[in-house]
Amino acid sequence: MNKQALFARMKQQGLTITDMYRALNISRSSFYRKCNGQSEFTLSEITRIMDILALRSPNEIFFAREVS
Repeated sequence: MNKQALFARMKQQGLTITDMYRALNISRSSFYRKCNGQSEFTLSEITRIMDILALRSPNEIFFAREVS
């Protein structure tokens, strides 16, 4: 997951972290764990984030390859 891309898109849309975790109906700590790769977003959460952020594809944020 590309946390920076997610947060950048949230900022573009004028959304806060609080807005996101509330829209997903999860706790703040759960949202952070998912953003930090300690757990994964569910398919329904990814779909909801795509709707909220008006994303056409989940690839840029959720399936981005990390380059070392």
